[in-house]
Amino acid sequence: MAAEKKTRVAVTGGLPGFVIPLITLLFLPGRVAGTACGVPALQSRIIGGSAAVPGAWPWQISLRFQGSHFCGGSLISNEWLLTSVMCFFSPLNVSLYQVELGLLFKNGTGAQTVTRGLKNIFIHPNYTNYVTGNDVALLQLQQPVNYTNVIRPVCLPRKSDVFTPKDDCWVTGWGAISIGALLPNTGPLQQLNVTIIPNADCDRMYNNTKQNASLPMILDNMMCAGYAEGGKDACNGDNGGPLVCRRRTDGSWVQAGIVSWGYGCGIPNKPVIYTRVSSVTAWIQKMTNITIEAETTSVLGSGVVRLQKPAALLALLLLLISFILSLI
Repeated sequence: MAAEKKTRVAVTGGLPGFVIPLITLLFLPGRVAGTACGVPALQSRIIGGSAAVPGAWPWQISLRFQGSHFCGGSLISNEWLLTSVMCFFSPLNVSLYQVELGLLFKNGTGAQTVTRGLKNIFIHPNYTNYVTGNDVALLQLQQPVNYTNVIRPVCLPRKSDVFTPKDDCWVTGWGAISIGALLPNTGPLQQLNVTIIPNADCDRMYNNTKQNASLPMILDNMMCAGYAEGGKDACNGDNGGPLVCRRRTDGSWVQAGIVSWGYGCGIPNKPVIYTRVSSVTAWIQKMTNITIEAETTSVLGSGVVRLQKPAALLALLLLLISFILSLI
């Protein structure tokens, strides 16, 4: 990952020794409080490979039905998760499901793994089937979780956020590694760098096999990611998992999509279709009261920081003003 650019401040006469560390802490782009969304504690990952390292995607969860993994999902706060509606059977029975957080291996547990039951399952009110979109379910944990190096939330997008082929985007999960070939129970979390495919291009790919090609298949509440040539993609068992893209401003990760549907796995001109999370942000906020973090340009000139601690920022500004006045 790119090295972070430190913000430097020069004041005639020098600053007290404790001020510089404070400035560095508050204004390093992409380095925020430990509970900040979209910021893994461990930044390294196997580029070009398929196995994730512990803590690389700390919002990834395993949704289990009667103890066995069958879907992915993402942590968006200490008690709320996002996943796909198609992961559930009707009628809903929360007692049949559980969630594993901080997990690396498909059916493994460790000292940092946390298991939670579900308190509630909420289906998007406009969901009817995958064809019409809105394939998103909110899961409320029975008990909130504490954030650790391997358990952290992903950021939610603003309604206006747009993701393009230029963005650095990844999909993760414990799904099948090819059609009919399940990831072994001892297999680690899989990761894949994918390219956002514009909806118009994706719709043309899918409409090649559709009788009435004049009607769009890829709706505004959906998005595509993958490769036109096929060979690499999300697959069975990845449903509900997150598609995340790195913000160009502060380097944090925001959830762009939820694995929803597709034709087969890795088939040419049939990339996976995702629920566009920005299209359901308002519903998520209404149900959870989660606030989407604002961003602002650093007052010291370079980089962008998220407003995690306005009180601390105000204290720093007052401290700097006091120091400057003392020099006059």
